[in-house]
Amino acid sequence: MRFKLLSIMILIILVPSLMRLQDITVVAEESIVKEHPRLFFTKSDIPNIKERIHMNVTNELFLKLRSLCDKYLKSDMPKPKSSGWCRYLYAARKAQVQMIQCALMFLLTEDKSYLDRVRAVVKTVLSWDNWIDPDHMKPGVHSDLMTAEIAIGLAIIYDWLYDYLPQDELSEIRRALSERAASQIYADSRAGIWWASSDGYSSNWCGVMHGGLGLAGLALLGEVPEAKFWIIQAKEKILAFLNSGDPDGAWSEGVSYWEYGIGHAVLFIEALRRVTGEDLYKHPYLKASCLFPVYAIMPDFSGQVNFADSSYEGITRLIWLLFRLSSEYRNPYSQWTALKILEMRGSNSWRTHWEFLWFDHTLKPICPEGHLPNSKVFHGAR
Repeated sequence: MRFKLLSIMILIILVPSLMRLQDITVVAEESIVKEHPRLFFTKSDIPNIKERIHMNVTNELFLKLRSLCDKYLKSDMPKPKSSGWCRYLYAARKAQVQMIQCALMFLLTEDKSYLDRVRAVVKTVLSWDNWIDPDHMKPGVHSDLMTAEIAIGLAIIYDWLYDYLPQDELSEIRRALSERAASQIYADSRAGIWWASSDGYSSNWCGVMHGGLGLAGLALLGEVPEAKFWIIQAKEKILAFLNSGDPDGAWSEGVSYWEYGIGHAVLFIEALRRVTGEDLYKHPYLKASCLFPVYAIMPDFSGQVNFADSSYEGITRLIWLLFRLSSEYRNPYSQWTALKILEMRGSNSWRTHWEFLWFDHTLKPICPEGHLPNSKVFHGAR
């Protein structure tokens, strides 16, 4: 069976089901989770996470994750290349992945060599003069994707390793995360920079930038007074970002940037619910978007429909997000799709940690063939 995406131009204006801040229940401050870790799991969750090491699917992901972390232990510190577009952003992304993956491996194995690697990478990142890529520097601009990706990495490390890092290192991370990342993103967003205005709500930048801002706020909530304002701003803009999605579930930038933008928004959405109880998963777009990649991937899983800014390659990047959304909305077809990508193309090294954490063993996958129509029109994919 060939599942295919059909992009058509129509004259009908489709109005999505919009959500506003007042549509989200605000939880009383006393009910907010205060202890670390809290963003993606709590201390009491760790024994159950360790059990995943020996379970089908996640066992293989654990072995892949450990292999990656062992390579990091023998490699040089991440640093920008001497030339190339966005070389500082890519160095920051590499640092973020190493920090998070080694932090998780430390929590799973209690091997301090992984903790030492995290501390060394954090020290390297804190030593960088700039947290904004030179290719994105403009007068009056204080932050970019590099800033947001560093914010995500430091927020997670601060939360996951709160009980294991010395107080002086925690203080240094807290200060840098606040002053060099979150405050800069917040200032740009409040000033109405393009990715925080109606012109940019449909851009992956909106999801990534406010995902980073929101995670920083949730990590430092109760410790930095400004954190609550970062969270409020992130919620407002993430809702606008989701409201710009096609009601049918498509994303106008293509599948690749759906994963990047929506994926980083989901990081915030997941942590927000865990810390405050506020549930942005209720937004109708997220549930509808589960089937977007199902139809957009080639029948032989060699690639994806490469319209807009989406590349043909890169379908392994979809696994982690499909695991999370499939579990949330109990969608067996997107679960099957993610598992099929994993089987045929393997894990994505940049996302293996989320694949390990977010695969849902209780959700039985179902092949879409014979259960879903052979094709689907996504009116917003134009």
